[in-house]
Amino acid sequence: MNRHRSGKTFSPGRAGNGTKAGGAWTRSRSGIPAFGRHGAYPGEQDAAQPFDVDLVLQVDLSASSRSDLLTDTVHYAVLYARLVEIVEGTSFSLLERLAAELRGAVPDDPRIHTAELSVAKPQLLDGATARVTLRRQRTGG
Repeated sequence: MNRHRSGKTFSPGRAGNGTKAGGAWTRSRSGIPAFGRHGAYPGEQDAAQPFDVDLVLQVDLSASSRSDLLTDTVHYAVLYARLVEIVEGTSFSLLERLAAELRGAVPDDPRIHTAELSVAKPQLLDGATARVTLRRQRTGG
């Protein structure tokens, strides 16, 4: 178990839950915590605010389910760390721009059929949560 600076723990190599979906497996990681300086209004970029990132990948795990080798799958701990690094190390006005940057961090790996990434700013609207979700689907073979 590793501990994020927010106090939440995560396990390297595990990405939340997994469910079978049409020959591939859907792997998800919800509530990846990070603190960043993003926002369009005065003062929003002055201090770090909490953001939550959710990631759902539909991945072909046929090779890794046989080999038990990390090199045969998507390394979720590396991806987790990269997503946190982007939230904490960049600054954008719009959630849409942050979401696009985060989605761009998902590797262009032929095993990943679909990537859906959401980023939320939970303390934005008097208790309501602003969220942007972007989806990328591989086309062709």
